[in-house]
Amino acid sequence: MTKKQQLPIWKNSSGKTCKMTPKLLFFDIDGTLLDYTGKMPASAKEALRQARLTGHRLVICSGRSGHQLSDWMFTDFDGIINCTGARVIFKQNVIYEHFVPWEDVRRAREVLEAANGVLVAQTEECTILSQESSILGEEPVILMAEDIAPSETVQMDKTKLLSFVTRLGSANSHTAILARTMGSPALVGVDIDQKYEGKLAIVDGYEGKFIVDPDREALTAYTEKTAG
Repeated sequence: MTKKQQLPIWKNSSGKTCKMTPKLLFFDIDGTLLDYTGKMPASAKEALRQARLTGHRLVICSGRSGHQLSDWMFTDFDGIINCTGARVIFKQNVIYEHFVPWEDVRRAREVLEAANGVLVAQTEECTILSQESSILGEEPVILMAEDIAPSETVQMDKTKLLSFVTRLGSANSHTAILARTMGSPALVGVDIDQKYEGKLAIVDGYEGKFIVDPDREALTAYTEKTAG
């Protein structure tokens, strides 16, 4: 006869001693575990530590594809549900997986392209676009807008898009996440003005800076930074 597992004991707000049944706790990544800078606050780390001490299992639940997951997500959590539920990993073992068959993807692409639409498909390795938009023109530009929908973001020709800056949105919005996936610097929540159109500008996605009409010193500094 095996010994029954002891439940974790804790005290509630009134000081009463209670036994807690371990649970599965699910966490989103962007805007939940990670803040607007893409880092996990100390308070979140402590909350996760306390949850684990009380016997709970920690599981990430995200729409991210496999190539958008970091190593710490596999080592610091008991499980991961990603690809919007298409894959379930527990203790680093895949226990469920169901993706759209490629034949269905091909048929969807044909229907969408016939209607001048665009298919966006995510695999474990990359994001696939059936075609790219030509709304950016011929020269590479910094795109400024009030807001940009995720569907508009993925249609843009990455060879013509240097970066984009919007007045609305947040660093954890789906548009900003897609931009990072595409490798395009993006700033959101910026006070933009129509008078900026046609002017030289610098977009620093690392430090969150948008510099319009930079002086020679700033241009030299950023030229050296990108060259290095």
